[in-house]
Amino acid sequence: FHVPYSLTIVDTPGFGDTEGIERDREITSAVKQFFENRDGIQELDAVGFVVQSALARLTSSQTYIFNSVLSIFGKDIGENVRFLVTFADAGRPSVLAAIKEASLPNGCQQGSLSPEF
Repeated sequence: FHVPYSLTIVDTPGFGDTEGIERDREITSAVKQFFENRDGIQELDAVGFVVQSALARLTSSQTYIFNSVLSIFGKDIGENVRFLVTFADAGRPSVLAAIKEASLPNGCQQGSLSPEF
């Protein structure tokens, strides 16, 4: 079947892993160059961050990655941020409270973090 639009997903494997901060800087630079390329992406509708549902608190590594990625786009991207919650069941994921506590920008209405399905 035909889909009348295109979807581009940019993954950043290795961000925040054991290769260190210099590798993270290389990844940040590569992602920034990708989005600055005139022949590349013309618009950005969402930035997704994958988080595990059971986390009661975000790790310093997760906060660092989040801030590094946002630094590429600037503060205006905040309303386009979405959290992709994994390992979730029917209950409210603990990580939503952690995201709210960390005051991370998100695209949910009125600052509430409601899971979207």
